[in-house]
Amino acid sequence: MSKKRYKKINSNRSTKVLSNPVFAVRFLSKSANLFSITFLIALLKSGIWVFPAIYASFIISQQPFEQPFSNPSDQYLMTTWFASYFAHVIGIKTLASFIILHFLFAMVAVYLLFRFIKKNVGQTELGKSILLFAMLPAVSTIFYWVGMDSFTFLVMVSFLNLRGRPLPTLIIGVIGGLHHFEILLLSIFSLLVFESLRGLSKVKKREIISSFSFLLGIALGKVFLTLIFDINNVLIAKGRTSIGLDGLRENLDLVSKYGFLIYWSMLGILWVVLIRAIAERNRESFALSVSLLIPFLVVFFVRDSSRVIQLTSFLTVAVGLLSNQHFLQRITFKQIKLILLAWLIIPWVWVWQGVFGTSIFFTFKYVVSRLLNNDLAPWTGSISMWPFI
Repeated sequence: MSKKRYKKINSNRSTKVLSNPVFAVRFLSKSANLFSITFLIALLKSGIWVFPAIYASFIISQQPFEQPFSNPSDQYLMTTWFASYFAHVIGIKTLASFIILHFLFAMVAVYLLFRFIKKNVGQTELGKSILLFAMLPAVSTIFYWVGMDSFTFLVMVSFLNLRGRPLPTLIIGVIGGLHHFEILLLSIFSLLVFESLRGLSKVKKREIISSFSFLLGIALGKVFLTLIFDINNVLIAKGRTSIGLDGLRENLDLVSKYGFLIYWSMLGILWVVLIRAIAERNRESFALSVSLLIPFLVVFFVRDSSRVIQLTSFLTVAVGLLSNQHFLQRITFKQIKLILLAWLIIPWVWVWQGVFGTSIFFTFKYVVSRLLNNDLAPWTGSISMWPFI
């Protein structure tokens, strides 16, 4: 059989797998269209808003080598540094352009995520993986709170695309360490636990080396950031770890009240997929269970529970579950349809010191109020905090 004919046959198989089991629509038989439509529905479910501390990040971008916050409880915001420094380098001078830049970070991250899926998932399971990734709450979180997480997610997806190339992942890790050391450290550590426990025979040598090089890069990035702050006399009275320990009692109270919703918000309806995988009771399912204990436990030290558990679990979920051929093969197309239907019905859930839902109505009100110059949106205090106050 010629190479050209082989590609044509596989292409036809791919089209059938992507369209018929999910929708009987030719438009959705293309992987890019299927991903885009599902992702847009996810955005309509979550809404688009800005990170509450977006203005603080903007202030940092205007003076990245000075501590702009006198309150010790706010000084840790300086440690989410690289994206603000990048904005400074390219000459961002307004809050609006700063927000647009982070929105672009999020869009690039989504594009790279799609490239990762196409590259790492076989044709027969591609449609399943595309749908599941587009439904993953972490993907819409970077739009629900446009800001520093948009760049953090971009770093993680860049790592996934460069997996197997130790030097580039080292460089990406350094950038990540300069931006958000804690989330990236926990996320890659969780992935390393999964890769180690599943058995080296199932992990390519260069991939696990890349994971270690990413971890090393994150550590180096943190060292470089500490040196930058020391050289410029930037004081950080309390870091994230210290603040997390200080607020442990309040965080425990938050988990006791909203624990189910916090953990639900990590995957949403995709918990069905995770439970299905764990139920196999083999070495890979054991590795997945143990590695996800890390993000499960970290919620006891934070108040922005949903975003943290989603991001710290992302690398493990992406590699160990949603692009894992072994688990994907065991999900039937009927199950995929039921998951999709449930996802469309179940509302968006978000926990940050309390329980919140979609911001799509606030997004709409804001756009209309700006376009028509009216008071449809009842701003209270800081616009970046509304509607969370």
